[in-house]
Formats: sequence, C-alpha cells, structure tokens
Amino acid sequence: MPAEDINGNILNPGYLYYSVYVNSDIYTFLPDYYDIFYEPTVEVPYAASDDFSIYAEGSWRTVYIETIPASDIKNIGAQTIYYPEGKDINPDNVLKSDIIMIGEDIPATGVEGVMADRRVEKVEYFNLQGHRVSNPSAGLYLTRITFYDGTTSTRKISIK
Repeated sequence: MPAEDINGNILNPGYLYYSVYVNSDIYTFLPDYYDIFYEPTVEVPYAASDDFSIYAEGSWRTVYIETIPASDIKNIGAQTIYYPEGKDINPDNVLKSDIIMIGEDIPATGVEGVMADRRVEKVEYFNLQGHRVSNPSAGLYLTRITFYDGTTSTRKISIK
C-alpha cells in the first residue's frame, strides 16, 4: 500500500483502509478467525495487525485467508481505500484505488470494475540509480508493475 498519493503527499494512516478480494468476491474478515475485529468487516484499517493472521511491516501487509482452503483460491486481489476526512467524519467522501487481482482468469460476472487485463503479471523494483533490485530493503525505490495486457505503472515507494 502506498504511504503517499500520486502527487507525493503523505496519506494519514488513520484514514487508510484496504479490502481483500478472493475468487473475485470481497472477503469478509470474521471475528471468530480474526480476533482483532469485533464484527465482520470488509475494510481493514491500515494499522490493524495481530502479528499472526494480519501482519504489518512498514507499508507492507501480509494477510492470511483463514476461512477458505488454499486449494479453493483461484485469484486474490486488493484495493486501497482512503477517507480524506476520516471514515467517522465523512464516510461518503471516499477514494478507492483500482482493484488489483492476480491469479486465474477473472470471470466476467466477477467484481464490478475489475478487468482481467488489470491483473498483475510482475512487479519489479529499481533503486534511484535505475538498477534492478531483487530484494528491496529499507529505502526509496521505483516500482514498475506490468499488467497482463502489457501496460505498466511506475511508482515511487519508501520501505521502512
């Protein structure tokens, strides 16, 4: 998840959330499996972490899908959600990123707004001198995301 918007402005992490998609459907985190939630939720606060099922490290998130056997997962995706004024202040003022899906072809009846050609083929990291980095550590990097349709997106990221 980016820590800044496309103009380089730092996002307020208290207003940042994300949703996870499994098999082209939004995933609901249930309190029975994710004890950091008190009710079923589809928007996970950016800062949420139990250091077990949802693990936060800098701007990276690792989420384990507890309720679906791995063999039944055909594709998975994520969407960043930002409430510029705060979710509790103005829940109607929301900014959502594209849903990035990876995995098998996404059926046409899947998530609204998800296009199969927006699936990520590969992500590459480069240092500021333009050299490819296979295992980025703390620092500033450029990422080049290549989608299955051949288009690319480049972003500056900071890894803490």
